[in-house]
Amino acid sequence: MEDVLEVYHLPYNKKRPVICLDELPFQLLGEKVEPLRMKEGKEKKFDSEYIRNGVASVFLAFEPKTGKRLVRVYPRRTKSDYCRFQQAVVKEWADAEIIVEVQDNLNTHNASSFYENLPAAEARELTTRFEFHFTPKKRELVEYGRNGTVGTLAAMFIAENSRNRNFESGIRISCQRTE
Repeated sequence: MEDVLEVYHLPYNKKRPVICLDELPFQLLGEKVEPLRMKEGKEKKFDSEYIRNGVASVFLAFEPKTGKRLVRVYPRRTKSDYCRFQQAVVKEWADAEIIVEVQDNLNTHNASSFYENLPAAEARELTTRFEFHFTPKKRELVEYGRNGTVGTLAAMFIAENSRNRNFESGIRISCQRTE
Protein backbone atom coordinates (compact mmCIF):
# COMPACT_ATOMS: atom_id res chain seq x y z
CA MET A 1 0.00 0.00 0.00
CA GLU A 2 2.82 2.40 0.80
CA ASP A 3 4.02 1.95 -2.78
CA VAL A 4 0.75 3.39 -4.10
CA LEU A 5 0.75 6.23 -1.59
CA GLU A 6 4.33 7.14 -2.49
CA VAL A 7 3.36 7.20 -6.17
CA TYR A 8 0.54 9.66 -5.40
CA HIS A 9 3.08 11.97 -3.75
CA LEU A 10 5.58 12.00 -6.61
CA PRO A 11 6.24 15.50 -8.00
CA TYR A 12 4.72 16.31 -11.38
CA ASN A 13 6.80 15.12 -14.31
CA LYS A 14 5.45 15.48 -17.85
CA LYS A 15 7.70 12.62 -19.04
CA ARG A 16 6.49 10.30 -16.22
CA PRO A 17 2.88 11.30 -15.50
CA VAL A 18 1.03 9.54 -12.69
CA ILE A 19 -2.22 8.22 -14.09
CA CYS A 20 -4.97 6.56 -12.05
CA LEU A 21 -7.03 4.01 -13.95
CA ASP A 22 -10.43 2.84 -12.80
CA GLU A 23 -13.44 1.29 -14.40
CA LEU A 24 -16.99 1.31 -13.24
CA PRO A 25 -19.95 -0.79 -14.39
CA PHE A 26 -23.20 1.03 -15.09
CA GLN A 27 -26.69 -0.33 -15.48
CA LEU A 28 -28.46 1.26 -18.46
CA LEU A 29 -32.03 2.01 -17.44
CA GLY A 30 -34.99 3.33 -19.38
CA GLU A 31 -38.38 4.67 -18.39
CA LYS A 32 -41.25 2.19 -18.26
CA VAL A 33 -43.75 5.01 -17.78
CA GLU A 34 -43.26 8.36 -19.50
CA PRO A 35 -42.36 11.12 -16.96
CA LEU A 36 -45.20 13.51 -16.20
CA ARG A 37 -45.00 17.03 -17.58
CA MET A 38 -44.87 19.56 -14.82
CA LYS A 39 -45.57 23.25 -14.57
CA GLU A 40 -42.71 25.50 -15.54
CA GLY A 41 -40.10 25.72 -12.77
CA LYS A 42 -41.14 22.40 -11.21
CA GLU A 43 -39.11 19.19 -11.33
CA LYS A 44 -40.20 16.26 -13.51
CA LYS A 45 -41.84 13.37 -11.69
CA PHE A 46 -40.50 9.90 -12.48
CA ASP A 47 -42.08 6.53 -11.82
CA SER A 48 -40.01 4.04 -9.82
CA GLU A 49 -40.47 1.29 -12.44
CA TYR A 50 -37.80 1.05 -15.10
CA ILE A 51 -36.68 -1.02 -18.06
CA ARG A 52 -33.23 -2.59 -17.93
CA ASN A 53 -31.38 -1.83 -21.17
CA GLY A 54 -28.18 -3.73 -20.44
CA VAL A 55 -24.90 -2.68 -18.90
CA ALA A 56 -21.79 -0.74 -19.86
CA SER A 57 -18.35 -0.35 -18.37
CA VAL A 58 -16.87 3.13 -18.09
CA PHE A 59 -13.06 3.26 -18.14
CA LEU A 60 -11.40 6.33 -16.67
CA ALA A 61 -7.77 7.47 -16.74
CA PHE A 62 -7.13 10.47 -14.53
CA GLU A 63 -3.97 12.50 -13.97
CA PRO A 64 -4.39 14.04 -10.48
CA LYS A 65 -1.64 16.64 -10.82
CA THR A 66 -3.21 18.23 -13.92
CA GLY A 67 -6.86 17.18 -13.77
CA LYS A 68 -6.58 15.64 -17.25
CA ARG A 69 -9.04 12.80 -17.90
CA LEU A 70 -9.70 10.20 -20.54
CA VAL A 71 -13.03 8.38 -20.52
CA ARG A 72 -14.22 5.53 -22.74
CA VAL A 73 -17.35 3.41 -22.54
CA TYR A 74 -17.38 -0.25 -23.56
CA PRO A 75 -20.22 -2.80 -23.53
CA ARG A 76 -18.48 -4.91 -20.85
CA ARG A 77 -15.18 -5.31 -18.96
CA THR A 78 -12.94 -7.72 -20.84
CA LYS A 79 -9.22 -8.05 -21.49
CA SER A 80 -9.87 -6.76 -25.01
CA ASP A 81 -11.62 -3.63 -23.65
CA TYR A 82 -8.77 -3.04 -21.19
CA CYS A 83 -6.20 -3.40 -23.99
CA ARG A 84 -8.04 -0.92 -26.25
CA PHE A 85 -8.35 1.54 -23.39
CA GLN A 86 -4.64 1.31 -22.57
CA GLN A 87 -3.85 1.98 -26.25
CA ALA A 88 -5.99 5.13 -25.97
CA VAL A 89 -4.11 6.12 -22.78
CA VAL A 90 -0.77 5.85 -24.61
CA LYS A 91 -2.10 8.03 -27.46
CA GLU A 92 -3.50 10.62 -25.03
CA TRP A 93 -0.21 10.83 -23.09
CA ALA A 94 1.97 10.44 -26.20
CA ASP A 95 4.72 12.76 -24.89
CA ALA A 96 5.32 10.54 -21.84
CA GLU A 97 8.35 8.27 -21.79
CA ILE A 98 6.76 6.06 -19.12
CA ILE A 99 3.20 6.26 -17.83
CA VAL A 100 3.16 5.56 -14.08
CA GLU A 101 -0.25 3.97 -13.58
CA VAL A 102 -2.13 3.11 -10.39
CA GLN A 103 -4.95 0.64 -10.86
CA ASP A 104 -6.98 -2.08 -9.17
CA ASN A 105 -5.54 -5.57 -8.99
CA LEU A 106 -8.09 -7.23 -11.31
CA ASN A 107 -7.68 -10.24 -13.57
CA THR A 108 -7.93 -8.06 -16.70
CA HIS A 109 -5.50 -5.38 -15.47
CA ASN A 110 -2.16 -6.77 -16.58
CA ALA A 111 0.10 -7.19 -19.60
CA SER A 112 -1.47 -10.55 -20.52
CA SER A 113 -4.42 -8.52 -21.84
CA PHE A 114 -2.05 -6.97 -24.41
CA TYR A 115 -0.53 -10.28 -25.49
CA GLU A 116 -3.95 -11.93 -25.89
CA ASN A 117 -5.22 -9.13 -28.13
CA LEU A 118 -2.21 -7.82 -30.07
CA PRO A 119 0.70 -9.23 -32.03
CA ALA A 120 3.62 -9.98 -29.67
CA ALA A 121 5.81 -7.08 -30.83
CA GLU A 122 2.97 -4.58 -30.44
CA ALA A 123 2.03 -6.03 -27.04
CA ARG A 124 5.64 -5.71 -25.86
CA GLU A 125 5.83 -2.10 -27.04
CA LEU A 126 2.62 -1.27 -25.18
CA THR A 127 3.88 -3.02 -22.02
CA THR A 128 7.11 -0.97 -22.01
CA ARG A 129 5.12 2.28 -21.96
CA PHE A 130 3.72 1.56 -18.47
CA GLU A 131 4.99 1.25 -14.93
CA PHE A 132 2.12 -0.49 -13.13
CA HIS A 133 1.31 -0.02 -9.44
CA PHE A 134 -1.62 -1.97 -8.02
CA THR A 135 -3.90 -1.09 -5.14
CA PRO A 136 -3.81 -3.78 -2.44
CA LYS A 137 -6.34 -6.61 -2.60
CA LYS A 138 -8.98 -6.72 0.13
CA ARG A 139 -8.00 -3.32 1.49
CA GLU A 140 -9.96 -0.13 1.21
CA LEU A 141 -7.74 2.58 -0.19
CA VAL A 142 -8.59 6.12 -1.11
CA GLU A 143 -8.17 6.04 -4.86
CA TYR A 144 -8.24 9.10 -7.04
CA GLY A 145 -10.16 7.24 -9.73
CA ARG A 146 -12.90 5.94 -7.47
CA ASN A 147 -13.23 8.61 -4.78
CA GLY A 148 -11.80 11.62 -6.56
CA THR A 149 -13.68 11.53 -9.83
CA VAL A 150 -16.54 9.05 -9.88
CA GLY A 151 -18.95 11.73 -8.67
CA THR A 152 -17.70 13.96 -11.46
CA LEU A 153 -17.88 11.08 -13.92
CA ALA A 154 -21.47 10.31 -12.97
CA ALA A 155 -22.35 13.96 -13.37
CA MET A 156 -20.80 13.97 -16.85
CA PHE A 157 -22.92 11.07 -18.01
CA ILE A 158 -26.11 11.78 -16.12
CA ALA A 159 -26.29 15.57 -16.25
CA GLU A 160 -23.83 15.99 -19.16
CA ASN A 161 -22.23 18.72 -17.12
CA SER A 162 -18.86 18.61 -15.38
CA ARG A 163 -16.03 20.94 -14.36
CA ASN A 164 -12.36 20.15 -14.77
CA ARG A 165 -10.72 20.29 -11.32
CA ASN A 166 -7.29 19.50 -9.94
CA PHE A 167 -7.19 17.09 -7.03
CA GLU A 168 -4.48 17.24 -4.39
CA SER A 169 -3.78 14.26 -2.22
CA GLY A 170 -5.03 14.36 1.34
CA ILE A 171 -3.69 10.85 1.90
CA ARG A 172 -0.92 10.43 4.45
CA ILE A 173 1.24 7.31 4.64
CA SER A 174 1.41 7.46 8.45
CA CYS A 175 -2.41 7.51 8.63
CA GLN A 176 -2.70 4.45 6.41
CA ARG A 177 -0.21 2.51 8.55
CA THR A 178 -2.43 2.89 11.62
CA GLU A 179 -5.68 1.94 9.90
